[in-house]
Amino acid sequence: MLKNIIKTALYFALFPLWGLGGLGVVYGQADFEGVVHYRISIEALDEKVKEYDLMQFYGDKAQFSFKKGNYKWDFEQSTIESQTYNHKENKLYDKYVKNDTLYWTNAADEIEDILQENPIKTDTKVKILGKPCQLLTVNTKFIKTNEKRGRMYFFASGYKVNPALLAKHRFNNMNYIYDKMKAVPLQIIVLHKSYRIIYEAYKIDFKPLKDEIFSIPKKSKIKKMK
Repeated sequence: MLKNIIKTALYFALFPLWGLGGLGVVYGQADFEGVVHYRISIEALDEKVKEYDLMQFYGDKAQFSFKKGNYKWDFEQSTIESQTYNHKENKLYDKYVKNDTLYWTNAADEIEDILQENPIKTDTKVKILGKPCQLLTVNTKFIKTNEKRGRMYFFASGYKVNPALLAKHRFNNMNYIYDKMKAVPLQIIVLHKSYRIIYEAYKIDFKPLKDEIFSIPKKSKIKKMK
């Protein structure tokens, strides 16, 4: 149960319509390659929810590495240590603290239905790292549980992502989200019934990344996520 909660909460992760004219993207710009550093904060919306307990669960910082459709999340002070998306395999690999097994998920699996398609808001007056941001809001419902949640993605020009690289990543609607944004988000707000999680970028490193960062060691213990 714990693993499933973390998995669904963190795969929004992140983490972009040609019909919208490529809002937020500078054409001719190279695709983003590098690392986005996020601070994580929790806001309880119910008295029964303890922010401290949730912070122990989700952690307080995360690093998002991205290169040519491959990505990896590394978390600090979290139950989950890392999550790697292998573009070629179209699989997600989760690594948990004090556990040497990698748990994989088929990223082609659809686990949520989109309830409402909101137009991108361009006049948010929100700036992150000095960049004026646009806003994509997505409201969804989990297919198995009917639980609803909302996600807000603030993004800006300068961090382009080619959505074709994530076209098969249906898990958590990543194909839809990146097709809309065509960019790496600078802030993500995940809205649950009793609390919200906020990921806000505080530093971005543009730098070449080694392919080995996103590869799975051949001798790894691997199991399918249940």
